[in-house]
Amino acid sequence: MKTLVFLSVALLMVEIRGQPLLVNMMGSKTVIVDKEATLNFLNQERKEYAKKNKISNMHKLIWDENLAVRAQTQDFANDKKTMRTGRIDGNEWTERQAKKFREQFGSHPEILIQSLDRWRILGMEELVPHQKRVGCAPNFYVNSQRATTHTLCVFEPEATGNSFSVPKGDPGSKCTQGYTNQDGLCALPAPEKPATPGKPEKLVAATEETISDSVNFKKPIYLISMIILVNWVW
Repeated sequence: MKTLVFLSVALLMVEIRGQPLLVNMMGSKTVIVDKEATLNFLNQERKEYAKKNKISNMHKLIWDENLAVRAQTQDFANDKKTMRTGRIDGNEWTERQAKKFREQFGSHPEILIQSLDRWRILGMEELVPHQKRVGCAPNFYVNSQRATTHTLCVFEPEATGNSFSVPKGDPGSKCTQGYTNQDGLCALPAPEKPATPGKPEKLVAATEETISDSVNFKKPIYLISMIILVNWVW
């Protein structure tokens, strides 16, 4: 997996009377966006929230490069139509605010749904249960309440927060079609690994070999025993 490294001039985005203003600042900042690390972070947050609040339909996010481009170019044309945006990677004060919102809304889904219909809510956008795809890019931002974040994410396909209305229950017990429970998150089945191309048959028993399948270097390598008669038997 390649790690994208973005070197950007430190531009501070602030809101004045609801209007964004770019303020040029001295210095520069190196921001590293690691797709795998970002996905792991977001899905861990979703899993923990689902288990704490009995969210039965929380889905596992997968990376979407097209959404990452939208985040990078700040293409918000479909915002609240087919997607939502959220900001993560905040400073200490911002993370405390996000935690407070999660605690407040955890037992009041009806208020949360109404609020998401009107605003973007810090700490909650990445937890909308029926979001299934995400793409993120570096974006330094400070809003009028001093919330500071360094990463902008685009989530699809939910444009509202209505999936919070699904009755609570065991996490992963109310997945949409095609998804199954994976430790509290509704996840797509793992893709089937392509068959390893066969080798020319060898009739001498002393040449019998094992083949290792290491397509995903993060997972254990499985050894597949081969039985040789005249042809390979799979």
